[in-house]
Amino acid sequence: MSNNKKELLLTYFEDIITKDIEQRYNVRESKKLRAIARFYLTNTSRPVTFSSVAKMIGMNTDTAEKFSSYFEDVYLIFCKKVFLEG
Repeated sequence: MSNNKKELLLTYFEDIITKDIEQRYNVRESKKLRAIARFYLTNTSRPVTFSSVAKMIGMNTDTAEKFSSYFEDVYLIFCKKVFLEG
């Protein structure tokens, strides 16, 4: 991939994170938000739980779930809920 394409993708990523999420939802934990976004974008199709993401990033599960819902709201990711009978 050429440098221009990489720069364009990074610009899109930063705009989505900054304008569509941080400003809209008044997110103060910018580094953790970006860390979760990078994790999701580099681990597509990998089953994860909010608690495993939270442990990896170093935050509580509720915050990881909330941040993930922000990504869904701006169509950056789509979470598939798994129903387990038990």
